[in-house]
Amino acid sequence: MKIFLKILGQIIALGIVIFLGILLTWEQIPGNKNICDAGQGLYGLAWLIFIIISIALFINSWIFLNKNNWKKYRITVMIICVLIVLISLTLRSVIFQVSYGKEKHKIENTENYNQLIEVKLYENGKFYSWTYDMGCQLENIGTYKLNGNKITLEFGNEKSEYLGTEYLIENDKVVCNKGCDYENELKIE
Repeated sequence: MKIFLKILGQIIALGIVIFLGILLTWEQIPGNKNICDAGQGLYGLAWLIFIIISIALFINSWIFLNKNNWKKYRITVMIICVLIVLISLTLRSVIFQVSYGKEKHKIENTENYNQLIEVKLYENGKFYSWTYDMGCQLENIGTYKLNGNKITLEFGNEKSEYLGTEYLIENDKVVCNKGCDYENELKIE
């Protein structure tokens, strides 16, 4: 009975680490991090549980590896814990460096609005946008075309209600020309 409980405990702990690791890693992919205020507490709790169980499982495996108890399993668990934690913490920056590359322009709204908007245009023709409207944080990705003073955004996922599909650049200001649900005063750097 004691060995059965050890095995069951290991299966549950490893299952939680893998399950939360996959969910939290998926969320790190640009365009997937859409969280509203009500969900932020659960999101933080998921990260806390994931980190605590990963560390505890790693330490447990380290101790029992030194006692030569289930040696191959302990090494495998330690590798899984380290890889899942590293991937979940670094995937986002790796994707931005490899897939998006160097930032060409940054578009932000001025300080007088209830929504925070940031759109980054990259040299390879991709864009990433982040909006926060005092309740939800939303990410959008896609491609853009810059022809003279006209920016056309083609969304890869759902279009943000705070962004349009076409903008005109006038000096350092960006004015929505098409597809805007809300008018926002934007500036370009």
